[in-house]
Amino acid sequence: RDLVRSRGLGDVYKRQMKKLFRIFVFAVIINFTYGCSETKQKTRSEIYSEKTAELINDLLKDEGNHICDCLLEPNNSSMAEIYKSEVPAFEFEDYIVKKLSLKNVAEIDSLYGFKEKLTLNPDLITQAIKVISNREYDSINRKYDSLFIKYEYDKALEIFINTYPNICSFNKPIFDKNLKNGLFWISSGSTCLWTPPPKVKNVQGVWEYDWN
Repeated sequence: RDLVRSRGLGDVYKRQMKKLFRIFVFAVIINFTYGCSETKQKTRSEIYSEKTAELINDLLKDEGNHICDCLLEPNNSSMAEIYKSEVPAFEFEDYIVKKLSLKNVAEIDSLYGFKEKLTLNPDLITQAIKVISNREYDSINRKYDSLFIKYEYDKALEIFINTYPNICSFNKPIFDKNLKNGLFWISSGSTCLWTPPPKVKNVQGVWEYDWN
């Protein structure tokens, strides 16, 4: 009788162990599936920032000469907001629709570069270009302005040029929803709003200007 009881308890123990093992395997599979998907998924702002770095690298590499030693980080206002504020007479939304071949203004909501935050990672800029934060730039500008008040123009200009040689600036680019076309322009010195940004396109993984 004791032997039968022992065998019965052994069978119960085996069934419990099998059940626990199935639960464990199921938990591992669920964790692996959802855990990996969460680590791989990037936010729109992260994707936007990486594409912007790629765009800058390709366009500056494509330039026949070296035009930038320093690159000023833009503020996070969208290009549309800047045009609306600074050049209200220019129908910038219509320009976007035309250049990016959108059906209508409503499709602008699907584009990158409006709600996304741009974080320019210096490690992703490959052209040995110094990325200047707005905070750093404002700091040197205050010193620059104080010298202007004292009419020390030559000294102010010397400090600025020595600190930021060949400085370039840009506004946040706009990309279509497939990240294959966009609007963007890097300029020497301050950004110019009187000339609309040209179209850029990604051809076989490389960004270039589309002057058509």
